[in-house]
Amino acid sequence: MVTDGTEVFVSHGPSITTKTGEIELLELSATISGGTVSVKAASTSGATAVQAFAIRLKAPTSVATTVDSFATADTRGAKYYFSVTNAASGEVSNMEALVVHNGSDAFVTVYNEHHSNTDLLDVTANIVGSNVVVTGTPFVANSTVKFYRIDLADNESDSTGTDFNTIGAVTVSSSDTAIDTFEDTSFTGAHYVIVGFNNSESSASILEATVLSNGTQAFVAEGPFVSSKGTAQLNLTAAHNGSSTVTLSASATSGSSTTVNAFRIHMLRGDATPFTELDSFSHSDSQGANYIIAMKDASNRVQMSDVMLVSDGTDAYHTELDINSESTSAPFITLTSAVDGDNVKLRAESTIENTTTVTNVWKVPLTRATGNPQSVATLDTFDKTTHRSAFYNVTISDSNAGALGNYETCELRVIHDGTDSYISVFGRTSSSGSDLVTFTTDVSGNDVRLRGSISTTNDHVVTVVRRLVNL
Repeated sequence: MVTDGTEVFVSHGPSITTKTGEIELLELSATISGGTVSVKAASTSGATAVQAFAIRLKAPTSVATTVDSFATADTRGAKYYFSVTNAASGEVSNMEALVVHNGSDAFVTVYNEHHSNTDLLDVTANIVGSNVVVTGTPFVANSTVKFYRIDLADNESDSTGTDFNTIGAVTVSSSDTAIDTFEDTSFTGAHYVIVGFNNSESSASILEATVLSNGTQAFVAEGPFVSSKGTAQLNLTAAHNGSSTVTLSASATSGSSTTVNAFRIHMLRGDATPFTELDSFSHSDSQGANYIIAMKDASNRVQMSDVMLVSDGTDAYHTELDINSESTSAPFITLTSAVDGDNVKLRAESTIENTTTVTNVWKVPLTRATGNPQSVATLDTFDKTTHRSAFYNVTISDSNAGALGNYETCELRVIHDGTDSYISVFGRTSSSGSDLVTFTTDVSGNDVRLRGSISTTNDHVVTVVRRLVNL
């Protein structure tokens, strides 16, 4: 038997009887009167003694709790962020709500609900005396409710902050009226909580909106709202003046003398670059650098690049040798170089979207040094009885042109067989488009010599970084 407080419903069984044909001995019924439930039995066999045992159950009652309240005279509407946690299960639920009143009734809308299992709270609002009372009814016992509130009155004053502003009262009509402006040089966009009230119509509303500018246009999107009218009280538009000013305007379906107040959270999007800076060096200290770069992304794509970079102080130039796991002709990481003020910069950009690449860089800086110029010079020697070969990173400076002259970088490999020596030159990168030095090698006694010659009378400074391979 179960009752809802108004009616009683009876279902009985299972049962067993000695009567022929399995006819029930007792027929049960129940009535309710004055809140008292009476259970009755009628016998199909005449006078019958009946004994019974009752297990009485009471359904749990939901406990509505006042979560928050505010005076109707002080606040027109409020935006809430709710977070609910159930102590027993550890489940969580988050939601947002807008509450507004017109002096007689309160109105609420709940949205953007997220939960780990199921919703934990039902939110309602009503006016009790001179206060708006926001009530929460938990769906599960022992739930803790926390919230953050943004409230707005009918008579706010303008105030400014680093991340947010309060927009003071503006009277709007059925025509667009500016309620706020901002400069797109300071803020890319803004999010608003807006309340409206029309005293003659006794209508009120609260809504959210987002405004965005791309530098030449302005866009507005209206978010959730709740209104005593049942439909939107305010319509919003956004405009850009062609310079830098963005204007948010409102018109009211309630007609003239509609008071609007707002809270604004403003945001600035910084300038973004598609590349990541791998290294930077001052072009007054070094004219170039040699890099060995190993790269691997989350999908196990790999690339190895050997980069020679040189600068004349105005522009940067580089050449690279690449090998990668994806293509024999095109790297999946694009390397670029540039001069930015006093620095030369090496940059990398992935050709594959939505991926992260880990990069390790080994660098040989090629520093400009004072030299003793001559048309043919021995640049380096090593003992042929001790070393089989040498690897060189070379930088060359010809100060005859440009802000810092002409520059070139390259790599050399020198090897010998005890009698003769041999040279390979590669990776040449020059700001002038031509080779500044012609490299040769020979064996003189026990010395293997690296030599360089120039074709002009200009002073050339050649800097050599060497790595030796022993016999």
